[in-house]
Amino acid sequence: MKEIVRAQREVCAQARRTKDKTGCKNAQIDARAKLAPLRAQIAEARKTARTTFEQARKTFWATIRKLRGGAALKPDTPPGEPPVTDVPRDSELDQR
Repeated sequence: MKEIVRAQREVCAQARRTKDKTGCKNAQIDARAKLAPLRAQIAEARKTARTTFEQARKTFWATIRKLRGGAALKPDTPPGEPPVTDVPRDSELDQR
């Protein structure tokens, strides 16, 4: 993903050197088009991970409660957001 941004910035730098006004804009459009499906994949992966983690947590606590003395234990709170790869924002595709 960072390679997409790096390539876009290189094209923009080259476009500035050659005074190509549309070169950088086209590179930005291309980079945004490449990043959009990656963002969607990551959002879906995050949703799947959250569901999987929550189901595993519930299964764990159901098993613990079946043990002697386990019924009195309070379950933990659900975890926060699962780790995910950072996706560059469109604002990072500016004309530097």
